[in-house]
Amino acid sequence: MEKLVARIAAGIALAIGLVGCATLKVTPLKEVQPVQKQPVKVGIQVRGDRLHEALTDTDGTALKAVSGKLFENVLLLPADTLLRDPAEAGLSHGVDYVLTSTISDVSVNGNLNPLWFATIPLLVFKPFTPIITFESVVTLDHSIRDVRTGKEIIHRQLTEVATDHYSPVNPQEKVRALVGRAINNDFVAILEELHGKIGR
Repeated sequence: MEKLVARIAAGIALAIGLVGCATLKVTPLKEVQPVQKQPVKVGIQVRGDRLHEALTDTDGTALKAVSGKLFENVLLLPADTLLRDPAEAGLSHGVDYVLTSTISDVSVNGNLNPLWFATIPLLVFKPFTPIITFESVVTLDHSIRDVRTGKEIIHRQLTEVATDHYSPVNPQEKVRALVGRAINNDFVAILEELHGKIGR
């Protein structure tokens, strides 16, 4: 037992030595900086279950991040509104702008990080250590229309990258959540752009 404790202590010391001040980067959910709220309502249409899932995740979404901060309200419109003209759909739901979004591309990469080397003395524990750095790259196509005029005021393709570190043991759900984090950060970015455009 004493030898095991010594190995654990050595591994922790080595981890601190290798990682040190170069803390492994983790991409957080974007936070909206305090700004003057625009007195408008924004409706979001999404194409695909993956976007709908990401925007309704209970752990934190772009809707929660911006609603009441950038705009009076931001809501996810029903899927059936995709079958209608965005301006018409917006009018029926009492919003001033409609954001329509589609996934263009999603990719995930995983690579060993410095913790892998730091845990060499702890071979038995390595499978449960966050030794894999996962990077999710999400590209979304966005279109925003002014409901009153029906005019498209923004058409943009945005890419967000999210990084986190997980154990190689059953990381699927965590990686899925990481993709969701990148999706939400992408939505915050496009909604911040809309806020700036309205304010000009």
